[in-house]
Amino acid sequence: KRRTRSNSNDRWREYLSPLLSNLGCGLVSGVFVTGLLNPWDKALYLSITNERQFLLKENFVRPYQGLMQTLVQRSLSTGLYFPLESLFLEILPHNFNSPFVAGQIVGVVTGLLLTPLACVKYQIWSHHDERRSFLRHSRSMLKYGGMRIFFRGAPATCVRDAIF
Repeated sequence: KRRTRSNSNDRWREYLSPLLSNLGCGLVSGVFVTGLLNPWDKALYLSITNERQFLLKENFVRPYQGLMQTLVQRSLSTGLYFPLESLFLEILPHNFNSPFVAGQIVGVVTGLLLTPLACVKYQIWSHHDERRSFLRHSRSMLKYGGMRIFFRGAPATCVRDAIF
C-alpha cells in the first residue's frame, strides 16, 4: 500500500497529540503551582533571613516579586533533566550506569548551573523596596562580590538536588 501524505500526517498527529497534551498539562500545572507557592516561598525566605515570624505583613509585600526568575529556573531545571540523564547514562562506566546514579549527577549539575539564578532571586527578595531588574541586581552582585557570590550556597543546593 502506498503511503500518502495524509497517512503520514495522521501518524504524526497520533504521536504528537498525547505528547503535546502532556507537555501542556505539565506546563500549566507547573506555572500554577509556582505562582501559588511563590508568595509562600518568599515569605518563608524573608522570615528566616530577617529572623521574624512567618505570618507578618512585611513578609508578604510584593508577593510575586521573583516569579519570572522562578519560572525560568524551574523550566530550565526540568528541561535539562532528561537530556542530561540520557547523556550520563551513556557515558557512565558500566558498574555505575543506573538511572539512580545518573539522576543524582543531574541533580548536582543542574543545582550548580542554576544556583546563580537563585542567588539573584534571593537578593531581589531581600531588597523588595528597590525596583531594580534582574540584570541590575546581577551587575551589582558581581561588582560587590565577584563571580564567587553567585555560587553562595551551591554545595547545599547540589546535595539537595542530588537527593530530590
